[in-house]
Amino acid sequence: MRFKRCLLLSFILSLSGCSLRLNDKVTKQETSVNTGTGCLSQAGDLLDRFQKGNLSPGDHDAFYACTNQALTTFLNNTDGKNKDFYEPSELGNFLTKYFLNGHAIQPALLTESMALKTALVGGSPDHLSRDDLRHIIGVFENLRGLTGALRPIMPLDAKSFLARGFSSAEFDAAMKTFVTAVGTFGEKVKGAQGEYPFAHFSSLIRELGIYLYPNGVPTDHWTGYMLRLANAAPPAKSILISPPRDSITADDWAKIYRLAPRYFASMLRVQYFINAPFSTLNGGGLATVERLFRDFVTMFDFVLKQHPGNAISSDEIDDLVLTLYDQKMLPCRPETARQFVKVLFSKVLSGGPTGDAKAKFSITADSLTNFKENVTFLLEGLHGVEALFRLKFGDNFANGSLTAQEIAAVPDATLVAATTQRNSLSAEAVADLKRIPTDVHTVFAADTWDVVIPENSTVSQFSYFHMLKIHSFRSLNRLLMNAYAKPGATDLTSDQLNSLVGDFFPLLLDLHIADDSMRASISKRLQEATLFLYSSNGKSGLTMNEALEMEALMISTIERAPVTHDLIASACGTTKKDADGNFLIDAGCYRLQLSAKAPKVWSYLPGLVRYSDSLPASGKLALFDTMASFLRSGQKTSDDYTLADSQSFTLLPYYVELLFSRYDTNGDGHFDNQEANAAYLVFEPFIAEKADAKGYTAAQDHRAIFDFLLAYQVLPTDDKWDYFFRRYVTGAKTFSVDRGQVVAIFSKLMSL
Repeated sequence: MRFKRCLLLSFILSLSGCSLRLNDKVTKQETSVNTGTGCLSQAGDLLDRFQKGNLSPGDHDAFYACTNQALTTFLNNTDGKNKDFYEPSELGNFLTKYFLNGHAIQPALLTESMALKTALVGGSPDHLSRDDLRHIIGVFENLRGLTGALRPIMPLDAKSFLARGFSSAEFDAAMKTFVTAVGTFGEKVKGAQGEYPFAHFSSLIRELGIYLYPNGVPTDHWTGYMLRLANAAPPAKSILISPPRDSITADDWAKIYRLAPRYFASMLRVQYFINAPFSTLNGGGLATVERLFRDFVTMFDFVLKQHPGNAISSDEIDDLVLTLYDQKMLPCRPETARQFVKVLFSKVLSGGPTGDAKAKFSITADSLTNFKENVTFLLEGLHGVEALFRLKFGDNFANGSLTAQEIAAVPDATLVAATTQRNSLSAEAVADLKRIPTDVHTVFAADTWDVVIPENSTVSQFSYFHMLKIHSFRSLNRLLMNAYAKPGATDLTSDQLNSLVGDFFPLLLDLHIADDSMRASISKRLQEATLFLYSSNGKSGLTMNEALEMEALMISTIERAPVTHDLIASACGTTKKDADGNFLIDAGCYRLQLSAKAPKVWSYLPGLVRYSDSLPASGKLALFDTMASFLRSGQKTSDDYTLADSQSFTLLPYYVELLFSRYDTNGDGHFDNQEANAAYLVFEPFIAEKADAKGYTAAQDHRAIFDFLLAYQVLPTDDKWDYFFRRYVTGAKTFSVDRGQVVAIFSKLMSL
């Protein structure tokens, strides 16, 4: 986030270092100047204030006036030992005496400043000509314009823009100011710039820190971060700007002034968009996404053209990954990062095979084929969603909700006309979004990621945000299905799903987003998705609609579980935490508090809350114990409850409520024989697989197992299989089970 900001500040300071300080060797004519001001001695403080957005216009202008006065006075009134040029020490000693309160520049900083001077304005690295000084004075005047344009919008940080109340329009204006100001500066200083080896850049930052803070650089200061960036710059520049790796050539400067601010602005746009509430975006959310997409594609194409063969090689990727790792700037292992990049560009974004993990690969224009199509699909659908709600709610579209009937009544052609491209892909996106009310029965509560499961099977209203999120999920799944499934496939097989998980899970592990226990539970989660979601069909493959509902529930679980966990921890007075900083809650207290706080913990499941409220205190505890016996199988009842437990107590109730929402057609809160008939079609493939393994292959055997579970909430022991088959083949027992009994059935079913 701080890359461009720090680069700009170090650039300003390093230029001022060319004209700031040296040792005591002075050859000069004494002149009548305003001596003793020390006006350049506070450069470090001024830069810190500039970075934080606290530099006043007066102090900003005074700094440049002082710099101009110092350099101009020296140029006009001082002669060096050699009439044709100055030794750097002569200028340094002059400034030290008259403008720096005696704070002398160290020789190493002077050497690095002269190297940067040579790269920016030409000339010799060993001395300063009068033309060099005139050029430097001009560069500082251009810097005055650059920093003057940026000062009102500093700090360049997405959270800061939001904290200052910048609307999307104001944020866009700030980004335009930033990109334009840097570009204008680049245009004004171009011409004399030459090669600059990155080895000098690292040394310059190091010496700047020593000079500005002789008593020690403050902890976590931007100069320390900049030093790591300087060390990581060679491979990053080679990939993101163009080769060669170890230096900036004369031809590279124009690319840097063009691309670097755009990279940074794009990163800020992503961060702003993710963190900004919709009201702050003022309806500009879609425009922001489209701009990010265009910017990325444009920059990617430009960057590829700078590389030999219009391709970025895996060797270049490896170089960057290892360098970032050495600089402690890589959040994962190098081998994980390399494989992730390979999977991303060689398979997911392009839809092609990845091959051997260690094999070489290249990133080319074809690497984005799949990505471009699916982002276009996303954007066209988002235009359709917005048009759908604008038809009824106008500019207040984000706060509206529509019924399934109202959505179905809008002609596809009307929505396609509101898209950008109005082609077959647009029509496909519109057709998909219009199927949401019938395909997907998860409902997001307002502008949140919380999924609410209504008590009955009829979802009467679909909000703008619900449609937007489901379509976004569909676009992502479409991308993954194109990459991992065969052409024309409507689902991902278990093998394909395991391949997908295997490709991405190492990164989740390294980032501590997941752990080994979650990896081990993936196949179980996928199996649950084929059984307990509203769209589940019982088959082992994961369909698009099953994936949409599973993703919605997973994100909602991730969002809600920490709130539940902290609520119970607070009620229990818990202070003990695990290695990740999450509370470890006493088992007995967790049991009592979750049972007592069910209406708040499960507020997104009104049916479960109503059922829980109908139970006596002992019944609430029994419901908890039934869930815990399944969710914490293999653990001691006295083991502390972790955040993972709170996630389980969030997800399992979702499955239970989805079953009741789908099959409890009379709304009495029970499953009976008739309602079980509809459910059996979904559970039959799963039960058949388990029963076949025991030698019971007839369809009537499979149904007998299902009815036995519902009637008794237990599994038949081996010595009773023949008995219960004889009984249930001739006629099933009448049953009616409530939510608590379904939880017990759930645990038995999943243990088959």
